[in-house]
Amino acid sequence: MIEFVTINEDNFKDVINLEVAEIQNYFVAPSVRSLAECYLYCNNNDVFPYAIIGEEKVVGFLLLDTDENEEEIMIWRMMIGKQYQGKGYGRETIKKIVQMSKEQNNTLF
Repeated sequence: MIEFVTINEDNFKDVINLEVAEIQNYFVAPSVRSLAECYLYCNNNDVFPYAIIGEEKVVGFLLLDTDENEEEIMIWRMMIGKQYQGKGYGRETIKKIVQMSKEQNNTLF
């Protein structure tokens, strides 16, 4: 079971220390860059960064972007740390986002 927790002082270092395998670096930005970009848009109150918690530790990072007018949730960034890949955390994350979207009557993009 996973949980999405807002980035805070307790989990910040664990989030920015997440890495993917070298071959995956091309596909996802480092979480520190994602957090910096999130900060640029935080005044719009539509960008939400989360630590993905599994087994009481940070296993990944998720950045969601919402559009209330269009009733959409977009996965802006998602990263599962290389040491946690292949254990179902990515699949659980997607399922949880789909469930959140259904509960909020949004479309997922």
